[in-house]
Amino acid sequence: MVATTAASAFFPVPSPDSVAKATRSGNGPANLGMLKPNSGSGALQVKANAQAPRKINGTSVGLATLPEIVKDEVNKPSAAPRTFINQLPDWSMLLAAITTVFLAAEKQWMMLDWKPKRPDVLVDPFGLGRIVQDGLVYTQNFSIRSYEIGADRTASIDTLMNHLQETALNHVKSAGLLDDGFGSTPEMYKKNLIWVVTKMQVLVNRYPAWGDVVQVDTWVCGSGKNGMRRDWLVRDCKTGETLTRASSLWVMMNKKTRKLSKMPEEVREEIEPYFLNSAPVVEEDDRRLPKLDDNTADFIRTGLTPRWSDLDVNQHVNNVKYIGWILESAPPQILESHEISALTLEYRRECGRDSVLQSLTAIPGNLDSDLKNCGEVECQHLLRLENGAEIVRGRTEWRPKYSIDCGVAASWYKQASKASSVATMLKQILNKIPRKSPKGDSQDTTGNDPGDNSNGFQCMIGGGTFSSRFNVVKRVSSAVFPASMMTGLEAVEPFMSFKDVSNSQKQNLFISKLNFCCKVYDFSDPDKNYTEINSKHETLIELVEFVSSGSAKFNEPAIAATCKMCAINLFRVFPPKYRSNSSGGETEDEEPMFDPAWSHLQIVYDLLLRFIGYNSLDAKVAKKYVDHSFVLRMLDLFDSEDPRERDCLKTILHRIYGKFMVHRPFIRKAVSNIIYRFVFETERHNGIAELLEIFGSVISGFALPLKEEHKMFLLKALIPLHKPKSVGVYHQQLTYCVIQFVEKDPKLAGEVIKGLLKYWPLTNSQKELMFLSELEEVLEMTSLVEFQKIMVPLFRRIGCCLNSSHYQVAERAHLLWNNEHVLHLVTQNRQVILPLVFSSLEQNIQNHWNQAVLNLTRNLKKILTEMDEELVSACQRKLEEDNLMSNVAAEKRRATWERLENATAVQPVFNNIFISVEPATCSVTC
Repeated sequence: MVATTAASAFFPVPSPDSVAKATRSGNGPANLGMLKPNSGSGALQVKANAQAPRKINGTSVGLATLPEIVKDEVNKPSAAPRTFINQLPDWSMLLAAITTVFLAAEKQWMMLDWKPKRPDVLVDPFGLGRIVQDGLVYTQNFSIRSYEIGADRTASIDTLMNHLQETALNHVKSAGLLDDGFGSTPEMYKKNLIWVVTKMQVLVNRYPAWGDVVQVDTWVCGSGKNGMRRDWLVRDCKTGETLTRASSLWVMMNKKTRKLSKMPEEVREEIEPYFLNSAPVVEEDDRRLPKLDDNTADFIRTGLTPRWSDLDVNQHVNNVKYIGWILESAPPQILESHEISALTLEYRRECGRDSVLQSLTAIPGNLDSDLKNCGEVECQHLLRLENGAEIVRGRTEWRPKYSIDCGVAASWYKQASKASSVATMLKQILNKIPRKSPKGDSQDTTGNDPGDNSNGFQCMIGGGTFSSRFNVVKRVSSAVFPASMMTGLEAVEPFMSFKDVSNSQKQNLFISKLNFCCKVYDFSDPDKNYTEINSKHETLIELVEFVSSGSAKFNEPAIAATCKMCAINLFRVFPPKYRSNSSGGETEDEEPMFDPAWSHLQIVYDLLLRFIGYNSLDAKVAKKYVDHSFVLRMLDLFDSEDPRERDCLKTILHRIYGKFMVHRPFIRKAVSNIIYRFVFETERHNGIAELLEIFGSVISGFALPLKEEHKMFLLKALIPLHKPKSVGVYHQQLTYCVIQFVEKDPKLAGEVIKGLLKYWPLTNSQKELMFLSELEEVLEMTSLVEFQKIMVPLFRRIGCCLNSSHYQVAERAHLLWNNEHVLHLVTQNRQVILPLVFSSLEQNIQNHWNQAVLNLTRNLKKILTEMDEELVSACQRKLEEDNLMSNVAAEKRRATWERLENATAVQPVFNNIFISVEPATCSVTC
C-alpha cells in the first residue's frame, strides 16, 4: 500500500473542477481494482428492464485510470509559460512520496509499540470481556484481524455481526446464565427452549480498519410479555467514537418442535434481574418490508446451499450467514463502489443443512441511473427456499465508499505542496521518528543492575489496575554463563542494524544485542523509562527477525548469551496469591491476570522457541546451558497467572523434551513432583492443565511394554489428580492422559477404575458428572477379564448414581447403558450386576421427582427385561421379600421402643430422686 501511494504521488492529481466534471459525465471515482460481475451465469437472473450486471470474470471496470487522468492533464492548456525554473523536476511530488513513506513507517512503529495510556481502554488480546454498570452491561474488546477485512481494508458487515453475536453469548455466560445450550439459561435448557432473533437493525457510522481495536457494549431489556430486546454500541477504543449501533428482538423457540414458545415464568424470573431500563439505541424502523417475487425483483441468485460449517450448535444456519446470502444478489456495481450504512432484517423461518435457497434484490427507482455514481441507494431483499417459503426479509441502505477518503487525500496533497523547501520538510519528518537511546543511556535510571529488579506488582482485574507492595519479578539467572565466553569478541554497538554491518560482524552484533536486552525495566508505570523500554522492544524484534532469517550461528558464545538473556528476562518469583478460594488454577468465575511486561516477555519467548528449534543448534553444546536448573526454573513459570505465558511455556517445554533426550527423565520426575505438591499439599497451581497437555503427547510416544516408571506415574500422579476440588480446570487433559495409558496397556483399566472409585465425589455433583464421562471412556477399552475384577464395587456406585437426587447425575448414569460395549459387558455378567442396580431402578420409579429421569429408568428396566426376563422377575420377588422383611423389622423396632418408653414412664420418684427399677428382660432387635 505504501509503495502504491508513493508511486501515485509522482502523477499529477486532477483539480477539484476536473474531478467534479468527470463525476457529472459518469466516470466517478476510480474503481480500485474491482472486477466486473458476470451476467452470463445461470444463477444470476436480471429483469429485462434492469441494468445487466457486468461479468465477474471479465476485465477491470471501465473507469478513469491514472494514464487517462494524466492524458487529460497533459491536454490542458498550460497556465504559465515554461521557464528554466518550472522546467526543474516537480520536487513537491517527490516530497509527497517521501512524506508518505515516512508517515506509513511511523504508523507501523506506533502500532507495534502502542500501549494504552488509560486503564479503561486497555486492550485485552484474549477478547475477554467484563460486566460493568451494576452487572447490567457487558463490554468486550475486539481487534480487527486481517481475515476480517475486505478489499478496502475495513471490517466487513459480517465481522461486525459476528462481534455482536459473540458479546451477546459471552454476556449470558459471564452472568452465570449459560447452560449446555447455545445461549440458553438453565431453565430454558430444562424446557428445551432456545433464543431466536426475529428482527435486527444496524446503523454503521464508520467501519473500523485493519488493526483497530473496538469496544462492544451490550445489554438486554424486556420487550412485551414473551420477548427480549438486546442493544449494542460499538466504539473505537482509541478515540471513543461510536462506530455502530444495533438493536434486536428475540423470542423463544422449542428446540424439539421448532415452534415459537411463550416465555415461562421460571425463565422470566431468571433473566429479569439483568434487564436494563433504557431506550433503544436505534429507533425502530416501522416501514413495511415488501414481499418480493420473480416479477418485482430486479436481481435473483439461485442455488444457494448451506455448508456444514454454516450450522451452529442448535442445528440451524447461523443468522449472520443470511447477510452473506442476501448480498449474493446485490448488484456488483453497488458492491464495488458503496458500503452498507443501515441494515434491517426480519427473520421469518430457520434454515437447515439440506435447504436450497434463492436470494432476491430490488432497487426501487434507481435502475435507470448509473448505480456507481448515484449517491445513496436503498435495496430491498428476500431470502427464500426453492418452494417459496420466506426465510428473511431485509432492507439495506448504501453510501459511496470513497467520498470521504478522496476529500482527505486532496486536502493532504494541498498541505504537502505548500512546503517551502525539501530540506525543511525532511527535517520535520525525521524529527517525528523515535530515536534510539545512546549506549550511555542503556542503564536504568534507578541504578539497579539487571539481576536486581524491584518492580511493583501490577495486575489487571476488570480492566482496572492496582499495585501491591510485593515484588512481582525477582529476576533470577539459574544457569551458569561464564564471562570467559565473551572474551575475544569484537565489541559492536548494539543499536546498529544488521543491514549496516558486514557478514563477519553480524555474529558479534547478535551477541551485543542479546547482552543489551539483559536489562529489565519496570512496567508498572507506562511513562517511566519509556525510551529505554522502546529501544529494548525494537532490539528484541530485530533479534527474532535475525534468527528467523536463518543467518544466526549458535556457537557456544551465542548459546550462552541467548540463555543468559532469556533467564534474566523470564525467570522470576511470582507474588503470593490472594484469591479467596483454595482451588488451584483459574476457575470460571475468576478473570486471568495479565503481566504488564508481556509486550517484552512474548518476544523473549518467541526468541527462545526459535532458538530451541533451530536446525543447526548443537544439542550437546546447548545442554551445558539448558541444564537441569534451567528446566526446573522454566517449570516454575507454569504457575504464572497469565494464560498467554503458560501457552508459550507449553510449546517450549515440549520442544525441549524432544530436543534434549538426556533431560527427559528429569522432566518427568520434576513434573511428578509438581503434581505431588499440588495434590497432597497446596492444591494450588495454575499450570496443571498445560503440563498434562504436554504429557498427553509424551505418553502416546511411550514404547511397549510400559516401563514400571511410567505405570507408577499413572498410579501415583495421574490418578490422585482426581482428588482436588479444582479438577474441572484440567479434567479434559487428565482424561486424555489416562486414556492414553489404557490404550497402551488395557490391563491398567482395572487400576484406573479402582482409583476413580477411591476418589469418587459424594457431595459435588459437577465433579461426579466428570467422573461418569471418564468412566465411560475407560469402560469402552476394558476387557471382560478386567471388568469382572471390579464390576461389583463399580455397579454399586453406579446404582447410587442412578438413584441420585441430582437429575443430571442420574441422567448421565442412565446414559452409560446406551453404550454398546458397556451393555455387552453387562449382558455377559447380568447375574451379578442386575441385583446390584435393580433396587435403585425401583426406587426411581416410585419416588424420583424428575420426569426425564423417570422415563429413562423405565426404558432401562425395559432393556433389562428384554435381556433376561426371568432374572428381572427374580430380582423383583427378592426386592419385595426384602421390603417385607424390612417392614417387619421396622415394626419390631417401633414396638420395642414403645415398650421402653412405657417402662420409663412408670418409674417412681421420691424427693426428686429417681429410684432405679430393673426393667423386664426383653429381646431388642435393631
